[in-house]
Order: sequence, then C-alpha cells, then structure tokens
Amino acid sequence: MRKVASPHEENGRCPHHRLHLRGVTCSPSRPLSETAVELSGKFPGSTLGPTLAKPIALSGGGSDLYIQQDKFHDQFAADVPAGEAKLMAATQRPITEAALNESQANAAWKSIPSWFIYGDADKNIPPRVSEFMAERAHARKVVAVSFVAFDDTQKTYSLGLGLLEIARAATRDVPVVAATRALLASCAKRAELSTFLIGPFGEHRLIVLDKEEPPIDVRITISIGTTTVVSAGASGKCFMAFLPRKESDQLLTHVPISAITASTVTAKKEFRKGLERTREDGYAIVFGEAIAGANGIAAPIFDANGRVAFVVTIVGVALNLPLERAKAIGQELRAATDRITLQTGGLLPSE
Repeated sequence: MRKVASPHEENGRCPHHRLHLRGVTCSPSRPLSETAVELSGKFPGSTLGPTLAKPIALSGGGSDLYIQQDKFHDQFAADVPAGEAKLMAATQRPITEAALNESQANAAWKSIPSWFIYGDADKNIPPRVSEFMAERAHARKVVAVSFVAFDDTQKTYSLGLGLLEIARAATRDVPVVAATRALLASCAKRAELSTFLIGPFGEHRLIVLDKEEPPIDVRITISIGTTTVVSAGASGKCFMAFLPRKESDQLLTHVPISAITASTVTAKKEFRKGLERTREDGYAIVFGEAIAGANGIAAPIFDANGRVAFVVTIVGVALNLPLERAKAIGQELRAATDRITLQTGGLLPSE
C-alpha cells in the first residue's frame, strides 16, 4: 500500500505502524468507553446475534458464547468446504460475554498511524462499522475487498479476487519473489514467452503467485491465483522431482494423475521416469501435457534447507517452443534460478 505522510511521523518515518485486517485481527478501533457490542450495533448488517447458541454459564460467573453448529458454516466460514466447516463448528473456541461488553483498555489508533483492510461481505462485523472505524482512526489507506466469491449457480463459495490481490501484494515483499521479478520480465521480453512464479498452496496444490506476459498477440495466459494439482505440468514435475523419493512416492499415492490433455502422462511408472529426467537435467520440460498445443519449462528455486520453495515456469505455444529451443531455455533458466537461490540464502542440492 502507498505510504502517506501524517502528523505522527518524524523526518518521514513513523515510529509505529498498525495494519487492521478486519475479520483477521481482534482489535477494533474504539475509544476507552466503547464496547465491542456497542460498536457492532452502531450500524445494521450483522447477523451474528440470531446464530448464537444459548449462553453457557461459567462457574466463576458470566457466560460463554458459541455459534450454533448448524449455522456456523454460512455465518462464519462460508469460504471453506462443508466438511471443514463442520469440524470448525465442533471445535470453535467461545468468547465470554464479558469480553464483548468490556471497554477498551487504550485507543492505540489515536497515536499510531493505521491502515484498514476489511471484507465487504462480513456477516459478523457490518462493513459499515469497519468503514466507520477507519474514518475515525484517520486511516492512511482503506481497502474494502471481497474475501470470498459466491457462485449462485453452484451455490458454492470460493476465494475472492480481493484476497488474492492482497496475497499478491504481500508476497512481493518476500525476498525470493522480489528477486524473481526481473527474471520474469526478462524471459517474457527476450524469449517472447509467458513466464510465471509458482509456489506451494496447501498440501497437494500449486498456485500462480506472479507472472509476466510477452508483448505479442498470441500467447499463453494464466491468471494470478490459479491453482493446480501438484502433479500437473512442468511446475508439478519440477516440484516433485527434487523431493526425496519416499516423499514423491507418497504424493503419488494421494494425488491423482489426471489426464488433462491427450498428451498427459498418467502411468505412474512413466511419470516417475519423467521425474528422474527432470532431476538429471535440473529442469522440467513437458509437451502439451497441461495445456493442449502448449509446451512448458520449469526450474526450481531452493530454500535454506535445499527444498524447492518456488518454481519459475515458462509456457509457450508449441510452434514457438520446440524441443531444442526448450532445452536451451531450460539450461539458461536453471542457471538463473540457481543464482536466485544463492542470492536469497538458499541451498543448492549439490552443496
């Protein structure tokens, strides 16, 4: 976010900064005499009240509050699968009624510059309340985002684009991500091929974190935030190839190798051979396995433990990326990712 000078800053620097992630942090911006209940009730929109179960009396006085389990998914965890939400509902931690009715011990926003990010579909804290708190705290920057998106046809929720944009902005400050930016731009411009930074997402998936596309009319495009199964394409082969054999075998027992295109290698024996070739070459090459009519190259970036942390993947139309050119680019790409590994404190497998 763009930093804006404020009266609290000295010589262009601010001694303390505060970033409010509404729905993530638990520190509403309220003055000394204001309670959370009073603040939430200042504007309409919260549907939390009717979803609460009967208060549970505590032996020392007061009571605990829970969300009814059958209402938890829609009220509090609409962006996760029903099975996960059911577990979350059963293991939710309560909040004491007293905590909602006690006044704030201090009002840090009166002396500490603030930035606000809040969800525009929060069912617990009305978005207008977050907007009010941001205005009152004279927030330097206020961003309302859609953390989840609802598919009315399928009646399902998924991560919203707003959250993905926040994730993208946050990852740009990670040293490895910052170091790869020039490489992505260079590959896209010099080779006229789409170039992507890929990272792990959960246990068995990968996600596009950043990208650069060439200035040509015909190119392969994949949106930032797109996720794929860890075994898919050049990126997946590159991630799996440098795992210990036992780990890659375990992955193959849990992750299906689906036929994305007619060229996708689905036989585990052949897939393992592909991983061995990738390990020997130092980079992965696939021909039409993930996208019909497109070829891909991927090279790893290793962390301080010598494990693959990220992968840089280049994708192009098959006519523009034949075998010999793919090999030449693969060697150059691996040399470049090795430099990034060393530059960011990573450990190459040979060390």
